[in-house]
Amino acid sequence: MLLHLPIGFLVLLGALELLSLHPRWRHAALSNRFILWLSAPVAVITAGCGWLLADSGGYDERLLFLHRWTGVGVALATCLLLWVYSRGWMGRYRVLLLITLGLTVLTGHYGASLTHGSDFLFRYAPDWLLGASPASGETEEQGDEGGAPLYADVQSTFTEYCGACHGPDKSKGGLRLDTFEHVDRGGDSGAVIVPGDPRASLLMQRLWLPLEDDDHMPPEGKPQPTAGELKRIQAWISAGASG
Repeated sequence: MLLHLPIGFLVLLGALELLSLHPRWRHAALSNRFILWLSAPVAVITAGCGWLLADSGGYDERLLFLHRWTGVGVALATCLLLWVYSRGWMGRYRVLLLITLGLTVLTGHYGASLTHGSDFLFRYAPDWLLGASPASGETEEQGDEGGAPLYADVQSTFTEYCGACHGPDKSKGGLRLDTFEHVDRGGDSGAVIVPGDPRASLLMQRLWLPLEDDDHMPPEGKPQPTAGELKRIQAWISAGASG
């Protein structure tokens, strides 16, 4: 929630400045000094907390670098906004506010990519928007029905429900589930798949845990795979977990 405060303050500043351009609302920006005094320390605290949180590891280094330093940039720019506004340089203030808002958008995008995966903007977009061929869906359905499940049959489940925390941008516990090679390799705790034995596979053990259990994956509050999707993963492991 702390992250949302400086973003909300900056968006509010921009909205009030826009309103003040209309004669009817010319006094809308009179409270901007007070808002700036609130937003500057909050932005600095947020950047500091984010920097410390990043030390937990498991993040894509490039995205982490970009998010860290754009976040620091937002904090510094917000402090500079307060100083420029206090000097009465309103033209420079408005230009700097526009730049700061743009930097905030970048920071938020990089942060969301770290948390939800770099494809978070389009992950749940309809196929027609992404240009996917309807034939591809038909192929997947045929794969589900005929013979032992293939890795391709379970990869979409891993991507949808596990990709945000175990993908190329963020790999909690050193585990990535975005390619067969990474699934087969396992994570910091070792292998998560025992070919031919779903009950001995750590991946299935975590998926089967009660939702309220702290070790259940995906965590409570996140979208959960259906019973059919779990059975498909179990069948894939039982068949030898081949790539």
